[in-house]
Order: sequence, then C-alpha cells, then structure tokens
Amino acid sequence: MKNLILVILTGLFMVSCGKSSNKDNEAAAEKVTNKYVVSIEAIYQKNDSCVVVIYDENNNEVLDKRSKIAIKGMEVSQKINVDLPEGVQPFNIGLGLSTNKEQTNITLTKIAVLKNDKIIAGNPSEGYLPYFSNNDCIVIDPNTLKHTLKHDKPYSPGLVGSERVKAALSN
Repeated sequence: MKNLILVILTGLFMVSCGKSSNKDNEAAAEKVTNKYVVSIEAIYQKNDSCVVVIYDENNNEVLDKRSKIAIKGMEVSQKINVDLPEGVQPFNIGLGLSTNKEQTNITLTKIAVLKNDKIIAGNPSEGYLPYFSNNDCIVIDPNTLKHTLKHDKPYSPGLVGSERVKAALSN
C-alpha cells in the first residue's frame, strides 16, 4: 500500500513539473527581446574609438550600458556597427565620436538606429542631421558632412539623439 501511494505521488509530481516547465517555455517564447544597433558610415583617418551612450526616460546616462568600438583609421568610408546591450530599452542615444585627440576631422555620411534590423531613425533620404544634435566640440559643414573635432573640453566630441530619435525609440 505504501508503495502504491509513493508511485502515485511520484507520478503527480512529475506531471506537475512538466506542466510548469511547458508554461515557462511558452512564456520565454512569447517574450521578444529587441535588438538595437547604431550604424555609422564615416571616414576616420586615424585609429580611434566610438562610444554609444544609452539614456533612460529621465535623460540620465545608464552608466553600465555603454558600448564602445575600436575604429581603424582609413582614407575611405567604412561602415561601423555598434550593438547595444541586450535587454535594454533605450529612451535616447548619444554618440561619443572620438577619443583620439589627434583626430581633427571625420566625415560622417550616415548614422542610423536600427531595431531588429529595421531603420527606425536616420532615414537615408533625409540624412542624419535632423535626428542628432552635436555638442560644442564639433563643427559640422552640412554640405560636405565634414566634422571638425575639438578635443579641448573635458568631454568627447559627440552627438545626441533629437526628439525624433526619442520618438522612434519609444515605438
């Protein structure tokens, strides 16, 4: 009799564990993680690095969520993709364009923000200038898209997303 009760209890335990496991698997399948990428096309003549900064809903930098990428200096335009950390919902994005104080100019031809491989900000037909504002360490020639960089401040030459980027990220 004790063996029969033990077998029944073991069977019930195994059945109940299987059901919760299936529910967990279904919940995980329903949860979709968005993948964000900042894509830049630029001419960096010297080796440098670019930092993508994520801002929360209060415009505070999320300090542990920076993405940095090394850039090899070249005379031709190169495509630079910076993946944002998974599981983070950015409310705005900033770009530190240069940490190399010897880099005096860069030419930026494209900046786009992608969500799940689809451009959500930086429409190619409009260019990126309506989507990003520069800080006072950058002087932009809108005709040539040449950016003169100033490294005389305690912060890097950079751009920050405009209201259009914020709106695109909130959708």
